[in-house]
Amino acid sequence: MIRGVFFDANGVLYDRNESTVQSVRHMLASLGYATSQTEEVQRHLKHLSGEATCGRISHEEYWSTYLAFHGVKDDSLVKDLLKQISENTDSIVPVPGSREVLETLRKRNKKIGVITDTMVPLEVKLMWLDAAGLPEHIFDAFVCSTVIGARKPDAAMYEDAAAQAGITCGEALFVGHAADELEGAKEAGMVTAAVNADPGAIGDYNLAALQDLLELPLLRE
Repeated sequence: MIRGVFFDANGVLYDRNESTVQSVRHMLASLGYATSQTEEVQRHLKHLSGEATCGRISHEEYWSTYLAFHGVKDDSLVKDLLKQISENTDSIVPVPGSREVLETLRKRNKKIGVITDTMVPLEVKLMWLDAAGLPEHIFDAFVCSTVIGARKPDAAMYEDAAAQAGITCGEALFVGHAADELEGAKEAGMVTAAVNADPGAIGDYNLAALQDLLELPLLRE
């Protein structure tokens, strides 16, 4: 029996009109800076992204380095661009029906949780979800990569969520959009459902919309 449902946050419960990376590239282009990256820079930024996601460096440090690699080194301009980046990431667009889906699952006595990778502190992530109409009290479990020091698909992320909810991974369903995160959940023992799926991302269930989650027989028990 499925006793808990855990969700990825960005791309599942809320979205943005433009991704942060796309927004930064547009900022750079508008200022006349190149937006392309060498393979070496890509590798280094990928490493730093992982460090920021696990809370070992701040998101400001990551984006300052990103801007520096593109030639932005003037302190006042860096400060201004970091402010714009922050404003972009704070611009949350709720996924239609997300609040109703979570409330219906709670009425069906399912534990509800979030398993999220992010570069920001926990309080900022909670603020974004609140802006999407999903206040902290609605969740029984909340696993944030910058707090736990790991990121999906690390099994620790899924196991911590299950422990917080007082269930096992085998009693949980994970809802996500990224292939590696869905695979990580499955390897941890969870049933998976893909929604707004990235190319190549496949779950045990593949949903056209988040509301379709409520029609799954294993969640109607």
